[in-house]
This record gives sequence, C-alpha cells and structure tokens, in this order.
Amino acid sequence: MKFIGATVEEFVCPGITYMADVMKMSEDLSAVTLVALANGAGDVITALVAGSSAGGVSYNIGSLYGSGFFVCSIVISMTILSLGEHKLQVGPLTVYKDIAFYIVATVITIIFGIIGNIYWWSAAVFLCIYVLLVIATLFNK
Repeated sequence: MKFIGATVEEFVCPGITYMADVMKMSEDLSAVTLVALANGAGDVITALVAGSSAGGVSYNIGSLYGSGFFVCSIVISMTILSLGEHKLQVGPLTVYKDIAFYIVATVITIIFGIIGNIYWWSAAVFLCIYVLLVIATLFNK
C-alpha cells in the first residue's frame, strides 16, 4: 500500500495536475475526466481480469458499487472533517446530479442483468451516460 501511495503521490498526481493545466481544464472537468480515470484505472483492470472467471460479473458489480459507496461516505466525510475551520461549499445541484446519474446507471445495470447478455450497444449506453455526466458537470456552475 505504501508503494502504491508513493507512486500515486510521485507520478500520478503531478501528471494529472500538469495535464489539467496544459489543457486549461476547470477543476470540475478535470475531476470527472482525469481524476476519475486515475481513480478508476485499478477497478477497470480488476473488472477485466475477474470478468472471465466464474462469478466474476457479480464480483465486478459488488466491487464497483462498493468502492463508489466508500468514496461517497468515508472519503467525503474525511475530506469534510479535515477542513477544520474552512467551509466546503457544494451546491445542491451538484449532489442531485451525481445521485441521479448513479441511480440511472444502477437501473440500466439491473436491466442489462435481466436481459442476461452484454452487447456492443450496452457499452455505448454507458458511454453516453458518461458523456452526459461530463456535459452536465460543465454546465453546472
């Protein structure tokens, strides 16, 4: 764990910061693109490896939703507690937008589970949801 933390601190964080600065991205846009990519890369690799094994799909769904709930509860709570006297200003639309997209993605995942097969358009649906999330984040000022 220390090695992973040191690697992220030494290489990933400065790389993401540099890319966001060069592309003149807002903090919101870099959060839903670059930071999300860096945060989810390990989950995606684990999902690809586990997906071909027996019970791998159930593991993937549980892992991804578990990590999402962990970030929503523990990470955000620790961030707020570490601020001390400083105030964290988050608009209600930001929270509602994130919850709405999480619910929509969950319902679509359940629908695909009921269908029982994954097609090329299944991935396209999730990609469209992600693009809509990025657009909604850009216009949520």
